[in-house]
Amino acid sequence: MSFLPGRDGIIDDLLIVCALAQGAFVTPENFSALPYLQHLLQDRSSEALIERLLAMAIKTRFLDDQTGLLKEKDRRQILIGKYFEGGVEKDDEICIRLALNKLVHHDKIAVRVEEWGAIVVGMRDPQPPGTKLILAGPHKGKRVIVSVEGAHRGRPWQFDIDLYKLVDEVLRALE
Repeated sequence: MSFLPGRDGIIDDLLIVCALAQGAFVTPENFSALPYLQHLLQDRSSEALIERLLAMAIKTRFLDDQTGLLKEKDRRQILIGKYFEGGVEKDDEICIRLALNKLVHHDKIAVRVEEWGAIVVGMRDPQPPGTKLILAGPHKGKRVIVSVEGAHRGRPWQFDIDLYKLVDEVLRALE
């Protein structure tokens, strides 16, 4: 995997964000016998995660302003999250740049965890060598959601961003 020069800081921020999310929110049962430690760990990790996420968003937006990278590589993945403007879901507008903009220009931000489940169906046709596929069958897990809210020209908006999907899309775009 090779990345273009100047993106190392963004990648470092993304890796730290994932580690904080995983350690503090996805596997906190490791500390369930120590409720004060669990509470402190989640509070501090939430602050650090948000700080790193905002740093990554600003750096990536700056890089995009200089190179147009996101316009070229953005797949407009609705899997990044759910975006509402004026109470109406706007899934046709979801893209990496929108998620980064909303992170930078939020009025309110919070981190939470959601359970998820999916069944992956196997492919019938053979795939090219080197293709990375998710194994067929049921999958369950936890996703970390970063919820940002704000207003633009008097219209309230909310974006519930799936942290791991955003990280995956940003890394793909930087590759």
